[in-house]
Amino acid sequence: MGRDESKFHAHLDPEGSQFKYLYTFGDGAASKWISQSTVTHAYQAAGSYRVQAVAMRGTTRIPSESAVIVAKEIEFTVSLEPTPRRAKPRDEIAFAAKASRSDIPFSYQFDFADGTQSDWSPEPVTRHV
Repeated sequence: MGRDESKFHAHLDPEGSQFKYLYTFGDGAASKWISQSTVTHAYQAAGSYRVQAVAMRGTTRIPSESAVIVAKEIEFTVSLEPTPRRAKPRDEIAFAAKASRSDIPFSYQFDFADGTQSDWSPEPVTRHV
């Protein structure tokens, strides 16, 4: 999955002050104790995760019920445009990748099918002889 973040909010009923909150996200990650009742988290893989919050003031700990969140794979396509399309040996070719989503920061690696490949880069263009 991409790095889309989910926002979680722990709501106390009745509301209280001076609480700290700890969130467990179900993927092995947890927040630190924070004073805000909201937190964001980005899941690294698609799946179903059980999330829970704990509110604490002094020695009083109030665990929440758990909630299940489903993280889905981000769907996108990538097209590749070589320039020129026809080349002779030792001609330099420019390759431009275009992703169907502009709201996700991508990294690109080009495999040139001659046993070489580019380094990973945020740039969607490269050149190769």
